[in-house]
Parts: sequence; structure tokens; C-alpha cells
Amino acid sequence: MEVIAQQIRKEFIRAGSQTNIFTAVAPCDFLIPAGQVTMIHGRSGSGKSTMLNLLAGILHPTEGKVFYDGADLYAMKDEELSGFRNRHIGYVPQGRSAVFSLNVLENVMLPYTLYEEDGRNAARRMLERFGIADLSEVMPDRLSGGELRRMAIARALVRKPEVIFADEPTGDLDDENTEAVLDSLCQLAREGAAVLIVTHEEDAFAYADRIFAMNAGTLSQER
Repeated sequence: MEVIAQQIRKEFIRAGSQTNIFTAVAPCDFLIPAGQVTMIHGRSGSGKSTMLNLLAGILHPTEGKVFYDGADLYAMKDEELSGFRNRHIGYVPQGRSAVFSLNVLENVMLPYTLYEEDGRNAARRMLERFGIADLSEVMPDRLSGGELRRMAIARALVRKPEVIFADEPTGDLDDENTEAVLDSLCQLAREGAAVLIVTHEEDAFAYADRIFAMNAGTLSQER
């Protein structure tokens, strides 16, 4: 599945500021091709995460359109958009995103259970893949930062999504687990997924097919 953004732009209104309108993402066209890993890097506050959320169907653009294989993402009604994202998009948010009333296995199963589907076996396979199968019955408040991050990634990938968005996916991980996560994302791209990663880590660039920089809301291609 290919993602195409056409003249996408995001502005926010800031109360109490001499300049009321803040441009988080300047107008741009952008492509996330299937079968490749695309990365965006830049300083904190440059607009990287805003761009990712616009493309993932989380944050409505001020202007412009986003298409998934020709389907207009923001023309969908809320319920249709939620179902579309659940079926086709894997999203790894920045920071900790656990549901602390559920154990590790139940957290990873969420993309299935929200739609009353049985995802237990798929979730167990993902826990094995990321080396946390022995923590399946553990509650999130007992996990380290790296274990929480691996759980979030397992949850994002459990349905084998066609499009994957990862916002600083290796931020809390050691070198070994960083390599495992990036290898997994590259493998999914080789299997046909469109992968977009936002990262500060220059070591991750070796895994990218295409690299973009974000500076003050403006996107530019570097490779």
C-alpha cells in the first residue's frame, strides 16, 4: 500500500502570542512507497511527529489530502477511519503507551480485541519475536522502559499492517534490541509494507531507503 500526501499543511492557533498562527508543517507533497523504509529526522519541535500524525490519520491537516492507494483518508467518517487504521496501519507512538490495567499479552492483543477478534496466537508470536514472551502475564508497571517500548512495537505490528509509522521506536532500547527492532521493520518493508520512521538516531540511517530532514516545519529530501 502506497501513501501519498498532496500539499499537506498543518497550522495551530496559539493564544496569547503576537503571531497567532503557528505553521507546524509547511505545505508539501510526500510519498511513502510500499516496500521501502523512509526516515525523517530533525531537531525536537521541527514538525516531525506532527507530519507523522497527519499521515497516520491521527491529526487532521489544515489543508491538503492524504491517499492510501487512492483512498482519501480524511474523507472517511470517524468510524470508517478507525476501522481502516486498525486493519491497515501500525502505529508506534513516542513515549509510553501501555494500558496499565492490562497485562503484556492483553496489551499486544488490543488491535484484535477492540473489534472482538481473537488475536491471542498472533500476539504470542510477536512477543516471541521481540524477546518478551516470558513477560506475557506481567503488568506494565513492572516493566523497564525498554520492555515497554518492545511491547508497544509488538502491538503495532501484530496485525501485519501494510503501512507502519514509528515515532522514535528505539529511544529506550539498548544496541541489541535497537538492531532487532530496525531489522523487523526492514523485514516488513521487504515483505511489501510502507514504513515511515521518525528518529533522532543517526545510526538508524543505515536501515533507510530514503531520508528526509525536517526543519521549522519544512521537509526536504537528503537521500
